[in-house]
Amino acid sequence: MKISNFFDTDYLDASSYDSIRKIASYNDGLKNSGRKALWTILSKGITKGVKVSRLAATVSEYTEYLHAEDALQDVIMNFPKRYAGTNNLPLLTEEGNFGKRFKNESSAARYVFTSLEDYTSKIFLKVDNQTLEIQEFEGSKIEPKYLVPILPMILINGSVDGITTGFTQQILPRPTAKVLKMTKDYLESGKVKVPTPGWNSNSWKGKVIPDKNIDGKWYILGKFEKMNAYGLKITELPVGYQLSDYVKILADLEDKKIITSYEDRSQNETFEFIVKVPRKFFDTSIDQQTSMLGLSVPFTEKYNCIGLENDICEFKTPEEIFYAYAKVREEHYSLRKKAEIERLTKLIKENISKYIFIQGIVSGKIVVQNRSKSDIISQLENIQRLEKRDDSYQYLLSMSIYSLTSEKMVELEAEITKLKSQLDYYKQVSEKTLWSEDLEALTTK
Repeated sequence: MKISNFFDTDYLDASSYDSIRKIASYNDGLKNSGRKALWTILSKGITKGVKVSRLAATVSEYTEYLHAEDALQDVIMNFPKRYAGTNNLPLLTEEGNFGKRFKNESSAARYVFTSLEDYTSKIFLKVDNQTLEIQEFEGSKIEPKYLVPILPMILINGSVDGITTGFTQQILPRPTAKVLKMTKDYLESGKVKVPTPGWNSNSWKGKVIPDKNIDGKWYILGKFEKMNAYGLKITELPVGYQLSDYVKILADLEDKKIITSYEDRSQNETFEFIVKVPRKFFDTSIDQQTSMLGLSVPFTEKYNCIGLENDICEFKTPEEIFYAYAKVREEHYSLRKKAEIERLTKLIKENISKYIFIQGIVSGKIVVQNRSKSDIISQLENIQRLEKRDDSYQYLLSMSIYSLTSEKMVELEAEITKLKSQLDYYKQVSEKTLWSEDLEALTTK
């Protein structure tokens, strides 16, 4: 094979596949393996704790996962994490040690359990499954190309470690409440301003500030306060530091004479260090002091994402990501409306058929006792408004004897009225109203 042919075929295919494994989708915020895991858990309705090692085997079988099962276990282990620097909105429960800020390392997959958080099925709604593009692999149905959450998960949980051939994805998370408000504001105004990156306030007391000269560049800051002319107290670290990481930084600063000494008083997942410094330390600016203490971490966002066809989409701003996500979300509300109208119309017709069939049995107009199958079918063919299902009346003929009563007719009348009300609703409701109602359902119990 010529080297040029290799780069045009095998190398290109491998790079493309690497991209969909390592870059998250702008639409659902998931990488390929994460989507496989979440789709399996949602599809199977796993709401009680399952051992992660066992769950990984289930995902592997259900979605034809082709790589090492240990890697899939690591993917699942990331969903429940909720300490600062991980998920602002964990999609799975945390039953066992999934890591803490002091020490990020979690227990082995065979010792921890997880399941769906109560709100996850309100973000990834089952009613939208009928509009998803389900993929196939070697004749088996696997996960969809993408999911359609009601919130832009890529902005809530971020994706800070996406590196593939020629592309990098570095997107910081935004606080959940602010993204929710931003989405609601968009539904009212059609415009959006993505909030400053950050982690949910109850788990982190630092802050993120923008670089004044470079768009998309931020500084993740810890927190300290001056105690006296020779001492200060550090009360928060930039996200990403474990306790041992920062102790090494302080030891290095002590060796370099930037600080005089330090005392680690951290406990119960709360960072606290008492640091003594030379008097000249406070002659510098706050920004310089923060930097010298290792409490300022620069981060430049790269907004590359996987698109709907597993292609790389290069966005310049987080707002562009949101608008692309919102377009798909609204399109799927249109698809949901169409699918629900078709489903409800079919259900109404079938329930009317059941009512007419039972009425015919009760009144004696339809006789099935001691009649041949062909005679029974002939009777049904001559009755108006009887609907077939899959070109057959079997769904009527297989009804239990207990269903062939006047009480069942009353029950069907009520069900038909209810379905007609739902049908009228879907015929007139707007896509943005559906979205707004889903967001309201998410935030109310």
